[in-house]
Amino acid sequence: MFHVVKRFQNKLILITVSAFIFLFTDVSAQKEWYYRCSTKFDNVVSFSVVDSLYMYVADRKGLHKSTDGGYTWTKLISASYYSAQVIFRSRNNGLLVTSGPIKLTSDGGLTWEPVFDAAAHANIVFTDSLRAVSFRTGTQSNGFPITLARTYDGGATWEWRSTHLYPGVLQWIDQVDSTIWGFGSILTQGYPAPVMGTLVAHSTNDGVTWITDSTYVNYTKWTGLVVMRPNVVIALALDRILKVSTDGGDNFVHYYHPRNLYSLRKSGDSVFYAGSDSGFIASSRDYGITFTYTKLNTNKAIKCLEITKNGDGYALSEDSILFSTIKLKPIPSDIGDSQENTPFSFTLSQNFPNPFNPETVIKFSITETGPVKGVVYDILGREVKTLLNGEMNPGNHQVKFDAAGIASGVYFFRIEAGKYSSAIKMVISK
Repeated sequence: MFHVVKRFQNKLILITVSAFIFLFTDVSAQKEWYYRCSTKFDNVVSFSVVDSLYMYVADRKGLHKSTDGGYTWTKLISASYYSAQVIFRSRNNGLLVTSGPIKLTSDGGLTWEPVFDAAAHANIVFTDSLRAVSFRTGTQSNGFPITLARTYDGGATWEWRSTHLYPGVLQWIDQVDSTIWGFGSILTQGYPAPVMGTLVAHSTNDGVTWITDSTYVNYTKWTGLVVMRPNVVIALALDRILKVSTDGGDNFVHYYHPRNLYSLRKSGDSVFYAGSDSGFIASSRDYGITFTYTKLNTNKAIKCLEITKNGDGYALSEDSILFSTIKLKPIPSDIGDSQENTPFSFTLSQNFPNPFNPETVIKFSITETGPVKGVVYDILGREVKTLLNGEMNPGNHQVKFDAAGIASGVYFFRIEAGKYSSAIKMVISK
């Protein structure tokens, strides 16, 4: 009887908090989503959006980049990613994590460098543009110790702190202010390492000390986690079961949902989103008690979802259709300059065709009148050819590059327009 009453009290608390948010917040419970374009990805495993134009995707064919809102894509790396994290916090600075080791780029993914002694076995969570946390797990030979990983410079260097938690792995983490939550599994020796139970831990002092709520009885496959102010924790198990607490983890209530949920993402401290089956986007403003579903123009599942810091949404369906909450028209493909509908952002698109012989076309957009310089460099940074050097008006532009007489190989085109600059990689194949 006591458990029944306690469960009723927990639900009453959730409903009361939800009613308060509904009455006193102006955050919309669901956004209007727009079809943007179709793409040709193969089983996307990671999706990172910087803004309405710059985005990155890792799939079974490699790492891809778009600088024009998803209409065209450049392959940065050829690889078969079955599990990866690609995280870009600005247009040029990003991290790539595959099976633990972390790589860093500062030129928009053109080149990558391994970060010394750095690995992440949980998702990496940025609390601002430079600071982030994650966890890594040691090997079986040293007992699977779990250490907290922290960076203060965007991922270039990491420091490590022992957690003294159960031996195992924390796959899902999130942080709000000084509170960090982690959900994962307890491991023990053997090959492959047997999973012995569920590992749940949190810290309220930025990782100095930890409180565990773990069990050796049942193993739970966690598939998502969000932590929201002031004391809300929402963990997803098996894509359908939400474990919800509104009192900082003292009490959890479980909710089973009829649709699968993917890619839990929060927007502020009162709304969270998830992709779902059959082309639906789910949103909840009562911490998962109920959901509002919006149907997109596809019948495939939405497994990749991103919500930017300013609340804009981006989604990729299993049939590789890109949707967003921001309308964006593709850059006109007609020959010559277009000054109608002045772009709201500076962009440089990948040249087409690429590879090419001997000619290719490069499209770009500028937002104000001023000097523009565009130069082709070889892989050693030597200037090969100047394509642009003069005053230009705002608009969508394109320039032709004739590589007749230039040797086959990899080249870079760099454009500078006022305070903006960007570069693309081009391949001459003869």
